[in-house]
Amino acid sequence: MIPELQRAPLRGRLRFHEPAAKHTPWRIGGPVARFYEPASAPDLLRFLQVLPGTDVIVWMGVGCNLLIRDGGFQSTIIAPRRAFDHIEKIAATVVRAGAGVRLPKLARFCAQQGLGGAEPFARWPHTVGGALQVCVSRERQSLWPLVERIEALDRFGTRSTLSVTTLRERGFPRNAWLVAADFRLDAGGASLSGSNRCGSGQGPLFRDARGRRVNELIRQAGLDGVRCGGIELAADDANYVHVKQGACVGDLERLVVRIQDGVRAKLGVRLERQVQLLGRRR
Repeated sequence: MIPELQRAPLRGRLRFHEPAAKHTPWRIGGPVARFYEPASAPDLLRFLQVLPGTDVIVWMGVGCNLLIRDGGFQSTIIAPRRAFDHIEKIAATVVRAGAGVRLPKLARFCAQQGLGGAEPFARWPHTVGGALQVCVSRERQSLWPLVERIEALDRFGTRSTLSVTTLRERGFPRNAWLVAADFRLDAGGASLSGSNRCGSGQGPLFRDARGRRVNELIRQAGLDGVRCGGIELAADDANYVHVKQGACVGDLERLVVRIQDGVRAKLGVRLERQVQLLGRRR
């Protein structure tokens, strides 16, 4: 417990030893030592000023691709969705979206403004921050060509504009987090169709490998329908799972290893896990 945090005039929700399962569509996950949902950007800045400089900070969008192991995470998670949920049209074909804006909301806003190019966003449940900063898989590379400007916040609360070219090549610098992005779109209008791949909002287990879809690789390896504990591969797409009552993150870890070992043994393909796992095993 950090006494300064308890005394600080912070708006929003600050919880200690908070179950991560309450904040992720997976509905599994161990306790987080400090879980903060700032009400605004100034509240987040105050929080960062009070937090010890040695503390590890992880930002969470909607938790599509982030899980806390069953033994817990002994540092801080910041969920900035409420503080950075703004979206606005700042030029004829440019839209600015905060890190907490979910991609389907961005796609709808662009369509309402008569702007095209954001249609693929409607199919994914991620936030702008999560999609650009964490979920850089082949399936979401279409985001980057539309990005014109990135605004970031560092560990000390300083805002800066980062080079889009550098970010695409090297990723985000350590202890810097995306707070807003400008997207340049087409003036030709848009037509939205389709929906999120998984109604639960969970992200895929693995990144596509060598241009081949993971779902096909798992089926070719004879692993479709595999289950570990309370986690079972989805019947319609084996790169997603169904989470049963009583499941835990340990079940998912064992399932991931089993799939990786099976696909490598049968097909000689190494699958790279996309879902990020933090904290201690139980």
